[in-house]
Amino acid sequence: MTGRALLVALASTVLLAVTPAEVLPVLSIQGFFIEDGSDADPAAVSAAVSDARAAGGDLHVVVLANEPAGGATTFSDAVLDGLGSGTVFTVAPQTVGYASAGDVWSRDELDAATDAALDGSTDTEVVTLFVAMVLDPPGASIWPLFVLFGLIAATIAGFVWWSSRRKRAAEAARLEEARALAQAKLADVADDILDLEDEVQLSTDADVRRSYQQASTTYAAAVTEAGQATSAAGLLALATRLDDAIWELDCAEALLDGNPLPARPVPRQPPPPDPDAAPSQAPAAPRAPERQPAEYVRRTSRRSSYSGPDMTNMLMMMAAGAMGARAGRSRRTTRGATPSARSRTSTPRIRGGGRRRRRG
Repeated sequence: MTGRALLVALASTVLLAVTPAEVLPVLSIQGFFIEDGSDADPAAVSAAVSDARAAGGDLHVVVLANEPAGGATTFSDAVLDGLGSGTVFTVAPQTVGYASAGDVWSRDELDAATDAALDGSTDTEVVTLFVAMVLDPPGASIWPLFVLFGLIAATIAGFVWWSSRRKRAAEAARLEEARALAQAKLADVADDILDLEDEVQLSTDADVRRSYQQASTTYAAAVTEAGQATSAAGLLALATRLDDAIWELDCAEALLDGNPLPARPVPRQPPPPDPDAAPSQAPAAPRAPERQPAEYVRRTSRRSSYSGPDMTNMLMMMAAGAMGARAGRSRRTTRGATPSARSRTSTPRIRGGGRRRRRG
């Protein structure tokens, strides 16, 4: 062939070569481009691209029938300029190469996949070998991780269920204990009302009768609340009501004995939950406010007493714990979902490739 004929042949090849600008519109629609004259199977290439994208990558495949100027890696780089991000894998008659930016695969993964693809004897094999390797690189299978994560999740779920069940059982037991104490207090106050009735009836002091009547009314309200109290907060309200009834009886007794009236007990409230405390933390034991000392000596025949730390403090802790748990659940529901284990990177552009080793 003369020099002129060779130049004409080379010029014809250049004019027939596909340019990155021609490839881009097709890639944006279907994710792959196959030049006429290639032996690549469109169905197989399409399936490979779909598998790679289902795994979280942004793969684009170009299969050329003519070797591009500068080789497959340079062509992939030019196509990636038009796409902006993702991975472009180009298969040419003599070379295979990739260019990638901001995708899920590392340089090592793409280099290993390219090395495997170089052994493909057909264009279809080159593409399928490349995709198979990026989806399951040697020594980096994700299935063991799935199994491990599954075992960890099952263990955590079982522990949480067991802990929750144990906590509910403990709370139910404490609530029953508090309920029994409340019933005992109710019985004590009822006895005190009956024991003081004769003295009140004989007294001509209107204040004595008024205090005694108020104690009886408050006690009746406490009995009603006792039948409706099904939670720590309800029993705490009952305990406060009993404190009021006992104080009113103390007033009646002090008036009968000619003693100064005792100070009214300060109602107790559970402390608000700490918004910064972890939901799993147990609430700190509330500090009971000091009651002002009475200015008289209680009769030895009296059996009732203030609810005190035996019941009230227990109920305050339980009520505070319930509010803290609700606050913790509220914080958990507002948190965002955990991001996936594999995400796109912000690494700079990477390139790689090699010369095809066709089998004889």
